[in-house]
Amino acid sequence: MSSSTETTPRRRRRTIVAAGIVAAVGLVGCGDVSSPASVARVGDATLSRADFDALVTATAGGPDGERVTVERALATEVLNTWLITEILDQELSTAGVTVSQEARDRATAELTGAFGPQWAISTPEVLRDLQIRQQSVIQTWSETPPATLDDAELAAIYSLGPDGSGIVCSSHILTDTDVEAREVLVELRAGADFVALAAERSVDAGSAPDGGFLGCMGRDEFAQMFIAEFVEAALDAEIGVPVGPVESRFGHHVIVLPEYALVSDEPIGELLAEPQTRFRTAARTADVHVSPRYGTFDPAAGVIALR
Repeated sequence: MSSSTETTPRRRRRTIVAAGIVAAVGLVGCGDVSSPASVARVGDATLSRADFDALVTATAGGPDGERVTVERALATEVLNTWLITEILDQELSTAGVTVSQEARDRATAELTGAFGPQWAISTPEVLRDLQIRQQSVIQTWSETPPATLDDAELAAIYSLGPDGSGIVCSSHILTDTDVEAREVLVELRAGADFVALAAERSVDAGSAPDGGFLGCMGRDEFAQMFIAEFVEAALDAEIGVPVGPVESRFGHHVIVLPEYALVSDEPIGELLAEPQTRFRTAARTADVHVSPRYGTFDPAAGVIALR
């Protein structure tokens, strides 16, 4: 492992969504649910205010049809659940895949097993339908192979940078002092080759022989694996433009996100096929709109931030 990385084991990756929106009960922060007629839209699918209110009320355990004061985080989770389900369903539709009755039956059986036989009786129909749809859509999407992309398509996605593609390929030159790092930047801006300069000047014995290359990985894995200063600078960088010096406990880094031509032999397609990155791509390309009174949708994180 390079000296720019943490030595702690990697944590398990989080799933795209929670197991069920019922688990959201108990989060903090309250607010009365009131909004314009349309709360959110994904493509042609629209979540009306009435449907959203019914879902939130059912999730909060309030009386059917009555407005209740609910936890803001709970309302956010309900909205997230609907958006994520619609985004994945839209990607399935684009691929010509429909969610089968068999998938719905399997989801129903799994939810019954998870929450007990009373789930089908005690859960309001509007909430039960969303949970079944969520479960069946996620299962179908997970079992559907992603589209195969050619080199030009991979290059186009990679060029969007870490936030757009969900992928980070990084290289660095590590020096002992700030002065040395600034000298490296001057040489690079004068046209020096990063790979050759890394092999010559970097004190990171692990990456210097590879021209400072630290590999490619999903954005979330990158954020977990590397130290905070390095992550922050790399995620703010433009592809092909060196940044620094970035000081850490290891020294002073000059960082670059290599051009696609330099990393085209890396498993970019496999990284894009990983569930978290694949979802972000689907979220970024989907036609998503959320009423500003409820928050904003972030394709990179797939979350709603209620104001």
